[in-house]
Amino acid sequence: MTYETARDHMADRRRDARRMERDLAFTTLTDPRLGNRIGFRFSNGAMRSLPYMQLIETEYNTDVGIIMSFIGHRVTLSGRNLATLYLRIEEELICEIIERHQPYDFQPTDFEERNAWEKATYIEQIGWEVI
Repeated sequence: MTYETARDHMADRRRDARRMERDLAFTTLTDPRLGNRIGFRFSNGAMRSLPYMQLIETEYNTDVGIIMSFIGHRVTLSGRNLATLYLRIEEELICEIIERHQPYDFQPTDFEERNAWEKATYIEQIGWEVI
């Protein structure tokens, strides 16, 4: 392997790693039998979780985001491109949702990266209420 080929390979791996990191708004379960809780990771480092058994209602509202009503809690997810996340929550396949505060004005200059960035799920804020 030449130096140029190795350099190009490393650049591709870095680009893929950035793409994966940027798309990580939620993680799914590899085996649905193992999951019975949905975790929430906040941008300040705090983490909380609730059992799927206590999820009473899930609503996808294009103006607000995803509203999940649990026994004693309401969790609101606001952001962009939330439809896929909503469907995965309905299927009980989500194990963790990650709040991120990446500036909206950040847009990659590379066409492929920008296209992926615009289609990626982005959680701007996780709202947590005790009801």
